[in-house]
Amino acid sequence: MDVIAKGARGPAFREKLLFTHRGLSGPAVLQASSYWKAGETIEVDFAPESEHLLGPLFEHGARRDNLSFRQVLQSALPQRLAAYLANVAAPHRWTNPALEATERSLHHFNIGNDRMPKEVYHAYEYAKKAAAVVNTRAGRLPGWTGDLIERVCGEVISGRLDQEFPLYVCGRPDQGRSRT
Repeated sequence: MDVIAKGARGPAFREKLLFTHRGLSGPAVLQASSYWKAGETIEVDFAPESEHLLGPLFEHGARRDNLSFRQVLQSALPQRLAAYLANVAAPHRWTNPALEATERSLHHFNIGNDRMPKEVYHAYEYAKKAAAVVNTRAGRLPGWTGDLIERVCGEVISGRLDQEFPLYVCGRPDQGRSRT
């Protein structure tokens, strides 16, 4: 698929992009990476031909759901990528601002090595564990489920599973929600 890839410095490259079992490759990424330095990102525009890829979803009376989102994506992206994005990147709400943020993410997707600090996802696990305890005691969660959540949260908090959480921070804060 044709994309535009650009490093923090250097020109933008309109070339092919390949998805491999090891990540992204192809002429676009390889060209942009020649201008890349550690700590920087490479920005990819997945739909350079379509400035308003999600435009049909903004039309009066347009259906806004995962199926229509997938169909719109398939107009510019490979079918399997469109299907995947429809499952993982559909807006949480189908509001105009949410759709606009999703559109920006398709045109300004950042690839980099900045990992989410482990303290952040450990903190999430403390919150999950506390919620499991409270909901189990209140009878809103079966005991076995609460125990399982507490146990797994404890393993994450201990750091034993840190290698299982290579969460890369993507997106720019000024362009809607970030993706991890």
